[in-house]
Amino acid sequence: TAVVLKLVPKPDSKASIFRAIELTMEKERWVPLRSVFHEANKDTTEILFNDIVINSKLPSKTFKLDLPPGVEIVKN
Repeated sequence: TAVVLKLVPKPDSKASIFRAIELTMEKERWVPLRSVFHEANKDTTEILFNDIVINSKLPSKTFKLDLPPGVEIVKN
């Protein structure tokens, strides 16, 4: 089973580009199954999450930063 959370910005909020965001969460593990973004201009974007795997082992190369020649790394 799933739970749908509807997030709505405060009526006087000018900061949000969204009229609402709907998050469908699997009730047992509380992982997202679906996200729907309702924009102020009435566009809608839906994202579905399938084949969810939690805490899977990832190869270390997944996090290797491979930059092209000439890129400068700037640190704060």
